[in-house]
Amino acid sequence: MMPRADRPTPVYRKLFPRERGLVQQHFLQLNPASRRSRFGGLVSDPFIRAYSSALLGPGSLIYGAFDGERLLGVGELSLVFNKGPASGEIAVSVGEAWRGRGIGSALVSRALLSARNRVLDHTYLFCQQENRPMQRIAKKFGANITMLHGERLAEFRFPLADHFSFVTEWLGDTKGAIAYLRLRPH
Repeated sequence: MMPRADRPTPVYRKLFPRERGLVQQHFLQLNPASRRSRFGGLVSDPFIRAYSSALLGPGSLIYGAFDGERLLGVGELSLVFNKGPASGEIAVSVGEAWRGRGIGSALVSRALLSARNRVLDHTYLFCQQENRPMQRIAKKFGANITMLHGERLAEFRFPLADHFSFVTEWLGDTKGAIAYLRLRPH
């Protein structure tokens, strides 16, 4: 493993539906404790395969943190359309070797910007009571954190989308696309 100072800075970008396999592989590589944190309970490989096959449809956005072509972390914004106003749920996982480098924060930030630009009434994430790093990230972005059924519920509210928020998301997407294209053979 490279010392932290020698590790390159990750590149962030939205993933394409054809990249479900990358996300699945990332989830499958999570240890049991990390799977429990990400999915709210112990999950099997078959569960992860089934979950991954449904990702990147019209109701979700997935951001990836990359070192070259290696996926280091995943941030998911799932759009929830129930009887009430539309909302979004955020879920994040980062490979163990890459934690503590701001990747989780960067993924949450991108998911929140996407939620804001999709005019969601509110956005939330669930995390386990002992998942202090995720609670710190949520607080950093102004979440109101409460207990719900033994888990922490972090609820985010943000101002309405504006030109600046749209341009910020577009610039992030463009930067990610350029980084992706640089990796592709010419």
